[in-house]
Amino acid sequence: MERAVEIYPDRRDFLWAASRGEKGEPPAERSFAFDYAGYYIMRSGWRDRALWALFDGGPFGYAHQHEDKLNLLVHAYGKLLLTEAGDYAYDTSEMRRYVLSTRGHNTIRVDGMDQNRRLAFDRHDLTNLRVRAGATWASDSEHDQVSAIYDEGYGPQADRSVIHRRRVVFNKQPPAPLSPFFLVEDLLSADDDGPHEFQLLW
Repeated sequence: MERAVEIYPDRRDFLWAASRGEKGEPPAERSFAFDYAGYYIMRSGWRDRALWALFDGGPFGYAHQHEDKLNLLVHAYGKLLLTEAGDYAYDTSEMRRYVLSTRGHNTIRVDGMDQNRRLAFDRHDLTNLRVRAGATWASDSEHDQVSAIYDEGYGPQADRSVIHRRRVVFNKQPPAPLSPFFLVEDLLSADDDGPHEFQLLW
């Protein structure tokens, strides 16, 4: 960020970030939708104890893909409360497979199986990078809301009999005595008559 301040001296928000809030001004935006990438940021403010969440409602992407659509990260009151497995060495180990998998993220497995977008992924087809992710987003002074669907299949054959819809609402100004909070609503529907097991991971 110090280099960014040199290149863009008029950006007061860059100065604020580089000085850890001692100079400049925080960004004007708190919540923001990156509609093409499919990332949605919900934030109460820029102080250390502010609440924020990151929701992934986007496409599989071009590289460094994880099977984690509808993943949610939450930071509140100075602590990371919901995180994910992160990254790992580029090897063929079980740990590497874990960090790429659904079970290493805050979303849902179906019948003991992970998401499998990789099966149908064509790295030469870049059309999905030129369109909006397809999530629904709304933001105002009191609420942020995002919803998206995962319908690309689970397990080795990418079985599409179950669809997962997730909606996240950030209530930034609830009535007293409540503090700001996130509400997560998951709806799973199947197009067959068989039983299914859902594993919600946090």
